[in-house]
Amino acid sequence: AVLEDLQERGRLQRAVASLPASYREVLVRHVYGEESPEEVARQLGLTTSAVRTRIGRARQQLEAMLAEAPEALAA
Repeated sequence: AVLEDLQERGRLQRAVASLPASYREVLVRHVYGEESPEEVARQLGLTTSAVRTRIGRARQQLEAMLAEAPEALAA
């Protein structure tokens, strides 16, 4: 179970790394940095709606990538 968790975490990290930079930056700041969309927008000079849109699109792309066969994101 531990090995499977590590493999899944690795797949997620590779998927996040493969996102376009504009999506990756807002997603990482919001999810991992625990910043609100308003904080991210202020720091990056974007509108809050642009940040929310990018977060949503990043999540959609991640879901699609992670739904692919596991070997698609293999190390």
